[in-house]
Amino acid sequence: MADINEIRLDQAMKIEMETLWDCHKHDYWYDEHIEECLSEMLSAYIGDERNYAVDRAEIECTEMCKVSHCIKYENGKTKLYNVLNAPKGIERDYAPPGKEEGKAFYFGRDTDTNKVRRLFTLHAQGASDNGIRFGTVVDRKCLRDVREGVVEAVTPDDGIPAACEANIISCGNCRIMRVSDIAEIEKRWDESMEYGTCYSLIKPVAEWLNPLCAESVAGNCDAENTLALNTGLIEVGPTRPSCVITEHHKVLEFDTQYGKKEGLTMLSTLLCTRGGIITIKVHGQIYVDGSQHEEGHSYYGEAFSYIDKDGNVVTVVWTISEKEFLDASALTLTEIEKICNSHNPELVSRGFAEGIYNYCNTNGLNPKILLATLGQEQGWCLKGNYEKAFGVGPGGNPRDFSDSKTGIAASGNAFIKLFNEGVQGNSLLLKGINRDAGPNYPETKAACEDLNLWQSGNSKYVRYMEAGQDIECVNAAMYAKLRYTPWVDFPPQNSHPLEDWLHIYDSLEECLTNGT
Repeated sequence: MADINEIRLDQAMKIEMETLWDCHKHDYWYDEHIEECLSEMLSAYIGDERNYAVDRAEIECTEMCKVSHCIKYENGKTKLYNVLNAPKGIERDYAPPGKEEGKAFYFGRDTDTNKVRRLFTLHAQGASDNGIRFGTVVDRKCLRDVREGVVEAVTPDDGIPAACEANIISCGNCRIMRVSDIAEIEKRWDESMEYGTCYSLIKPVAEWLNPLCAESVAGNCDAENTLALNTGLIEVGPTRPSCVITEHHKVLEFDTQYGKKEGLTMLSTLLCTRGGIITIKVHGQIYVDGSQHEEGHSYYGEAFSYIDKDGNVVTVVWTISEKEFLDASALTLTEIEKICNSHNPELVSRGFAEGIYNYCNTNGLNPKILLATLGQEQGWCLKGNYEKAFGVGPGGNPRDFSDSKTGIAASGNAFIKLFNEGVQGNSLLLKGINRDAGPNYPETKAACEDLNLWQSGNSKYVRYMEAGQDIECVNAAMYAKLRYTPWVDFPPQNSHPLEDWLHIYDSLEECLTNGT
């Protein structure tokens, strides 16, 4: 389990960066800055109710995985794995009868971001920000336990509508995998498919935990047991101390049916007994005091919609800003090498990591763009196909990428050209996306061993791809990616290329942190 105090210090760093708070004494996040200045910033932070989490606050878990997980029944066994790291999955020596042999079932692939990784606040009474209820430490009930009668649903009586009968639905997919998890997921199959495996597996403790005081985060509060306090361990047991220093700054409290309960900030933590620690990622605008920056958090997200192969309107959040798209400093060479090594060490020995780093720093492109493309187009080249690594070219017949530098340049140049096209053009509307027309049907032909056989059994999807659709991009970054790979739903492979690429992109930071 991660160290609670380390997590709080990481959160404090984010607060400082997002609020542009400046102590005017130190240039870097050194020990001296933490000891001398951090308490001042956090005291102002927790003293202002505008920094407290409200309904639908965004949450994250140290053990959440942002890529799809799969269950596959094969050769009398059941395997649960991360789609980007199948070898590290777990296996059960049993497959239930009647399960489709060899088919991969995906969990958390198309999760609704309005439901997953959200905190629904239900307990605060008469305490709201512009009619949006504040969160408290008792807002920890998961939807699975409510629906299965393990805990009672909470119905607020303050007249503010409740968006959910529980506080947490899911944090997506859980990186921790145990053989016993498979049965839990199978028991709640549909919900796990919709919300991710966390729906079936999450086990939150009785309450969220707050630091004893703002000063304790910086180590400036000696509350009886310094060693245990510094590790964060003392806070999970019944002997949790309290700060008795009157001058220290405590978390605000709100009225609930259980009496006064502490509110939630980015410093709050909720333990899951599986091993994860849940924190508040985005709770609304962040303020420190009236003289500081008040423009809100740095998270970027713009929604767009498309029609899937079955006629449903699908809404997705695009999370890459134009500034981020061009951030060549997003990864160091060492970090790029670590990502490549974690998926396929031969990418490093063949020069892909160095080539990506050099190209991006020379041309001003975020290396994550090329890495996500490398992961999507040929699955990190785990089956070879280095000459097709980045998938540039029509009809599933990419240009030759045997020379990694040439191939990287061809891919990067295409992205930059398309990005500039999006910036300079009069419109971000892309027409004819998701289109594969006759008589040759080149994309379908490239994906199917027998084109006629697939089309004869999927006439509805053939018509869907013949028609294509128009999609309004949210910025030039999305425009460039969707022009590079003009697909949102590809029935021959039952894939969602744009969203799949986004999942890989988001997983790169996770790979650096956890090595998976």
